[in-house]
Amino acid sequence: MSRNLLPRLRNAPNPANIKAAPVGRWSTIETPAELAKVEYADEHDTDLRSRIQSIPSPWARLLLFRNALEDKDHPARALVENELLDAIEFLWTLGASGVSLEVRRIRLEELQAAAESAGSIRVEDFATALVGLAPRRAAGGGASGSVLPSLAVGVVDNEPVLASSPYTVLFTAESAARPQTGSFFRYAQGGERRQLHQRPL
Repeated sequence: MSRNLLPRLRNAPNPANIKAAPVGRWSTIETPAELAKVEYADEHDTDLRSRIQSIPSPWARLLLFRNALEDKDHPARALVENELLDAIEFLWTLGASGVSLEVRRIRLEELQAAAESAGSIRVEDFATALVGLAPRRAAGGGASGSVLPSLAVGVVDNEPVLASSPYTVLFTAESAARPQTGSFFRYAQGGERRQLHQRPL
């Protein structure tokens, strides 16, 4: 499995055996031995990163919700339970709160073409990661198929708040706690944990 790394590599611009990439693009590291070529710096050196920065799956938030609900001892269990209950109550009270939620449907098979039309390498790279790293399940004949051919995203003021999940029905955006969402999604910032029986559903 390859990992995407952001720091500069020794023998700039790149070691001879690692394909050069334009500024802002990824250098792909295929084997652990290649990590020795990463140029480290002192932790107080502000001109060069001192740590490897590996970008996780863009579906990490969705998978966190699944993993936390599968394991009662998961460290994010309380957070995920509270976020899901907040999401349900948030949707339930939309009419009374006056918040306008727009639902956008995203089909992964159309994402790559849409990204290419944006004219941005970074948008294309992110779309490629979304499609390539989408959760999959075993299919017949040793093949695998996406468990997520499409998803619905709930947006408030052009910012995502929650989305559909094949595992937990919903998952929330890490940035869902905003003035537009009121008192919801605040647990990660020290807000009160509310169980189901404490909610007016």
